Amino acid sequence: MPRKRNQGETRHYPLIEKFLRKRFNCFVTAQNRGTNFGRIDVIGLRDIGGDLSGAIEIIRVEVKDGNQPFNTATGQAYSYSIFAERCYLADSRSGVNPFSLA
Repeated sequence: MPRKRNQGETRHYPLIEKFLRKRFNCFVTAQNRGTNFGRIDVIGLRDIGGDLSGAIEIIRVEVKDGNQPFNTATGQAYSYSIFAERCYLADSRSGVNPFSLA
């Protein structure tokens, strides 16, 4: 049976995008971007260079719905560190102490 729209990990993407804009001052965010070698769930770009500099930092978030072992999820998030300066895992698990974005 196919999943209904807005179920699974994709339902968290807008919240993570909002978090990247607010917490890290990302001037660009996007969902589900990448190449044939890997897709980034949520990505943000932020200015780290200051005045008269074009330096940016790429922030990448791997979003998981809590359906797979935690070590597998962290391993996947870490493996994408070749694509970004910062990599995070947003894992939503019910029935255990939930994580918070604050």
